[in-house]
Order: sequence, then structure tokens, then C-alpha cells
Amino acid sequence: MPRANWLEELPPPARDHRALERLTRALTDYERSAAFHRGEVGWSLRRMRRLVAALGDPLRGVPVLHVAGSKGKGSVCLLAEALLRAHGLRTGLYLSPHVDRWTERIQVGGRELAAGEMGAGIEAVLRRAARAGIEMPTLFETLTAAAFVAFRRARVDVAVVEVGIGGRLDATNVVAADVSVVTALELEHTAVLGRTLRAIAAEKAGILRRGTWGLSGVPAEAPVATVLRAAARCAGVPLLERGRGMEVRARADAFELSLAGAEGGAPTALRLPAPAAGPFSVANAALATAAVLLLSRRRPKLLPALDHLRAAAALRAARLPARCETVAHDPRIVRDGAHTPRSLRAVAREIARDCAPRRPVVVLALKSDKPVARCLQALHGVVGPVVATTVPGGRSRDPEEIVAAARASGIMALAEPDPARALARAVRRAGPRGVVLVTGSFWLAGLVPRLLATLRASSRSDATRDSRRLPSGRSRQPWTSRSSTISS
Repeated sequence: MPRANWLEELPPPARDHRALERLTRALTDYERSAAFHRGEVGWSLRRMRRLVAALGDPLRGVPVLHVAGSKGKGSVCLLAEALLRAHGLRTGLYLSPHVDRWTERIQVGGRELAAGEMGAGIEAVLRRAARAGIEMPTLFETLTAAAFVAFRRARVDVAVVEVGIGGRLDATNVVAADVSVVTALELEHTAVLGRTLRAIAAEKAGILRRGTWGLSGVPAEAPVATVLRAAARCAGVPLLERGRGMEVRARADAFELSLAGAEGGAPTALRLPAPAAGPFSVANAALATAAVLLLSRRRPKLLPALDHLRAAAALRAARLPARCETVAHDPRIVRDGAHTPRSLRAVAREIARDCAPRRPVVVLALKSDKPVARCLQALHGVVGPVVATTVPGGRSRDPEEIVAAARASGIMALAEPDPARALARAVRRAGPRGVVLVTGSFWLAGLVPRLLATLRASSRSDATRDSRRLPSGRSRQPWTSRSSTISS
């Protein structure tokens, strides 16, 4: 039975980022739940459906682009939103997870909600749930519902919604999507989604529901593509796949996209630039563009056509946080949320090519459900030393376990559980001309700005002490705050 007074147990309404953080910690967060990631917690859409109904189905009638996948789903959402906004549409964007701030998760017109506005939205959702006799929603259910309500209040023209975990039972899967996208697939959350790629694909394919148009970034010749194809066929969903209705030719900084015509019509062909955001930016930009093209076909009154100049400008200007993002120099510090073996190797190789003949020093934290041995094997031969660390409150692997796996893979490594000290040690090892790669988790990537602030403060303190011993006119400037992204 649901607790009747659960609302009274929550913190007061959030009006700033710190209060918002306290409120989010008071709600059940499956992302941080070890029991959930061991497969010990049942989940369903029952409560979310009740909550959405109690709120009056906020997205009824709103065109929706829904995106699931193991890798690239956040980038595809960010790029699709940028493309839609570049065409004058008022957009709603819902992301999971965030990188730097909780408010990143809910955006209207390319702007994050203010912390107070987001806190008020969360409070309104929780109060409505309590009045309707619904048991306390999880954090993700609450945020998802708050995003939908914010989009209704802002009267958005279109909503871009990122799946949290899986797809079939994800809280976002209550939307009636116009276009549903499945990006790249890898083994992830195996205790929850299944221990094979086919099982995981079946969960992701759960968003391919009757009434939507489907788009898959999984190569059509891949064995797992048959799972997506079968799910789409069963639901009566038309599906375009990479290599089967969608052709992408990648260049170093651009892509050529060809999309099969609707009902035998002429195909659409485009050549567009890709954002400089790491090894997967071309594939993600192509998939985002294809999704917007499908939405244009589905809703021609909303978006009659894709303007090439506007699309090119939007993709060039797109900012993708924690996707091969350079956040400091001397030494250069790059953060990336890669957290699967394939993505870790691709990102590490990208950085290594860019800083050759040096190899990046890596600060690495992995969640407890990640295959630590395979992740470290993926880094072999492309990185220098690894400093293994943790993410506070976030189901981290023991750094000593990461060190053992690194050494077994022939990689020098040491353990430093404190992320600030781990980054400091990596910076010292890299030297002013080296490169530090902070990766393994979006949670760790999100800590980097705060860790840099700590190191800058420490550096200034050291410089003040050392200035008494330095000749006049000499100064130290070990950190610069200029932010950029590397080109692929």
C-alpha cells in the first residue's frame, strides 16, 4: 500500500541548485540504486501512466521525437533539437543523464529551466500525484512528468525526448511518438535489460510502438538488427535502417545522407558538416538529421522541408557537453562520458591521434555494472598511465579492481579514490604539454568543472607561496579556462 503521507517527508520546494540537488536525493533514484542494477527491483509503466493521466496527458497532440540506444542517444537528441530550433520551431528537450547540472535535463527553446522553475515543476507533479492517491514516483518518473508539464506550459511546437534506461519500460515510453529512433547498441545494464545484445535490442525496440515511424542507426547487416526489424514488423511500424533505406557516407568533418523516399517517392540526399565532438559525431549527426527529415515527412505543416544552410549552421554550432570536450589547457584536459568498451577505445584513440606521439593520461571511473576487464583491454595500446578513481554516491567500481584489470592488460595504473586528487595526479604526470582524458562515466565528466576549480585554487595558492622564490616578472599560469572541442 502506498504511504499516505509521503509528500510530507520530502524537503521543502527547491529554489536554487543546491535545494534542487537535495530534492532529487530525496526521491528514489534507480540510476544510483545498486539493487536496481543487480536486477532486484521490479519496474513497470503502471505508475507513470497513472501520473501522466492525472496531469492531463501534457504531450497530447505535441509532435514527439523519441530516442533510445546504448550510445549516442543524448547526442542525437541534442543535434535533432538544434536542427529543429534552427528552423524556427519552439522546442522542448528532455535529456538523461545530465552532465553538469540537473537543469540541463529540461530545456525549452534551447535554454535550461531555471532551478527554481524546475523545482516548482517537480513540486507540482508530486502534489498532483499525492492528490490522485499515486504512490511516490521515482526521481526519473518525476523529472519526466515535470518535463512534459513544462513543455505544455511553454506551448512547444515539438518535443525531443531521450530514453533513460532501455526503452520498453522506461518512463518516457508513455509518449505517442511521431518518430522513434534506436541508436547504436552495446551490452549495458545487463542485469536489468538482459545479458545478450539481442535481449537488450528487444528492450530498446520497445519504443517502436504502433503509430510511430522507426529509424535505426544499427547497421542492417548486423545480426542484432533482425530483432529491431521483427519488433517493428510486429507493431506495424515502418522502419528505415542504416544500409536499408538510410545510407550514410562519412567524411572527416562531414557526411552524405541519403534517405529512401516515402511510398516510392524520390529519396532525399544531403551533404552536411558534422560537429567537432569526437569519433561518433558523424554517425550521430547523420542519424539526427534523418530523424528530423522523417518528422518533416510525417508533419509537413510543422516542418515543410529541411533548409540546407540552416541545418549546416546548426550542426556546426552544436555544443555537446562531455563528448571529447576540451575544458582546460596546459595540460589539455578532455572530458568524455564514454562508458562502454567500444566507446572508450574510440575516444581514447581519437585523443591519442590528436596528441601523438604522446599518449593521454587517463582518469577513469566505472560504474559497478560495467565490464571492467573489457573496458581496460579496450584502452590497451592507446593510452598512457591510468589513475583509477570513484564517483561520489554513484555505484563506482573499486579503484583497486580497475588497477588490477589495467595491469593485467599491460597498462600502468594507480588507485586514487578521491576524484580531485586523481585529477591532480594525472595533471602532474601529464605535464604542461601533455593531455589528460577524464572518462568512464557522465557522472565523473560532470565533476570536472568543480575539480578544475579546486585545482586552480590550489595552483594559485602554490604560486603565491612560490612567488617569493621566483625572480621578478615571472608568473605561473598553469590553467586556462578556454573551452573547445577536438575535431574528429
